Amino acid sequence: MPLSAMAGGSRPLVHAQCHKHLLAVLFVDLDGFKQINDTWGHHVSDLLRDVAQQLQACLRQSDTAARLAGDEFALLLPDVRSPDDAATVAQKVLATFGKGVRVGGDALTVSASIGISLYPRAGQDGDSLLRSADAAMYVAKAQGKNRYAFADDVVPGSDHQQWGRAREPGARR
Repeated sequence: MPLSAMAGGSRPLVHAQCHKHLLAVLFVDLDGFKQINDTWGHHVSDLLRDVAQQLQACLRQSDTAARLAGDEFALLLPDVRSPDDAATVAQKVLATFGKGVRVGGDALTVSASIGISLYPRAGQDGDSLLRSADAAMYVAKAQGKNRYAFADDVVPGSDHQQWGRAREPGARR
């Protein structure tokens, strides 16, 4: 799903451009999803539904969550004041997932790797912001999972497995 399809098309990005505001995109990927899928089978739809609800509960009313594919979600945060605001949401998501989700009537602890991109630093359009957040997510995953990374942490031209540094839950920018 292109970012422009989220939250009323390109309006949040146009608003950020016109008003010189920051806009954050968080790319959320569940860690170890293949194993969860292999273990729980058809109950995975329960897990994904619960994950989506938990993501939405971490957001403000003006924010948007969307499932991209499989175990990948994007969060659109218009009008963030600073990178710390996006980091706070990422920490909240990680803490919420750590409390567990429901799968087939059972509680299951899941973790996620999260990449964060900020307009205008990490891209000027929705697609580049989503790509930057995706690349940052790979930094978080490569650094041990259950953490977040900013697109600023990505070294252009490097293999994403060697890029930058990720932040553990509770770390500040």
